[in-house]
Amino acid sequence: MYEYVRVKKSETFLRWIFRVVRRSTSNAFLFSLILCSTSLMVLDLRHAVVIQEVRRAISSIVAKFVEASLIFTKDIQRGSIPEAPEGMEVISKLLICQADNSELRKLLNFVDQYSQKFFSTRIVGNIREHTFMAIRGGNMNVKPDQLVVNEKGVIGKIISVENNLITGMLVTHPHFRIPVISAATQHRFIISGTGECKRLAVSYLEGSLIDGELVLSTIGGSENLPIARFDGETNKLEVLFNGQALNLVSVLLGDE
Repeated sequence: MYEYVRVKKSETFLRWIFRVVRRSTSNAFLFSLILCSTSLMVLDLRHAVVIQEVRRAISSIVAKFVEASLIFTKDIQRGSIPEAPEGMEVISKLLICQADNSELRKLLNFVDQYSQKFFSTRIVGNIREHTFMAIRGGNMNVKPDQLVVNEKGVIGKIISVENNLITGMLVTHPHFRIPVISAATQHRFIISGTGECKRLAVSYLEGSLIDGELVLSTIGGSENLPIARFDGETNKLEVLFNGQALNLVSVLLGDE
C-alpha cells in the first residue's frame, strides 16, 4: 500500500483558520476547524511513495497544530488571547508542507502519463559533477539505466544501486547518451551530455530543428518523454530542468 500526502488549500485559507481560531468563542466551531484542516492533509494520489521522514513530519505538524488550538481554546475561556508564536510556527510549517506537496502533485500528474510503475523520492544533486544520489527505501525494483524524471521531463538515469543508496547521472553528464526524436519534424538522432549545466550535444541529426521544438525519448517503455528543447537563437539543445533546484523525482521502473 503506497501512501501520499498533500494539502489542497491555499496560504490564504490557512491564515484565515489561524485568525478565526484566535477570535472564536465557540469550542464546537473551533473543533470543526481543527478537524477540517487536519483531514485535508492525508489524501490518496496514486502510484508514488512519500519517504518515511515526510510522513513523520506531517504527523508531528498535525499534532502540534491540534495542541496549539487546544491552548487557544483555554485562553479564550479565560478571556486572555496571547500572541501565540508557537501557533504561527505551526502554520508556517503547514505552508512549507503545502509547497512541497504542490511539487509532488505536479510530478505525479506528469509521470502518470508515461509509466504505470514508478518510485518517487527526493534526490541530492551535484551539478558540478552532473550526478545525484537518493535513498531507495522499501523493496522497489530500481535498476541501473532506468530513467529518472521530474515534472518537466527526463533529468538523468540510474548508474548503480547499493543497498538502499541510489546513484545516477544527469543528462548533462559527459557520458550520458540517449536516442531521441524531435516532436515536430520527427528527426531521429542521438543526444549526449556536454558537461555544461544547460546544454546538450547532437549526433547523427539529418535535417534541422524548429526553434522551441521539444526533443523526446525513444527508449522502449519510456517513449515520448521530453528531455530538451531546441533554442534557435543559440542553435543548441537546452535541458528542461534547473540543476540547482532538483528535489522530488520519479524513477521509471518499467513493466517488470
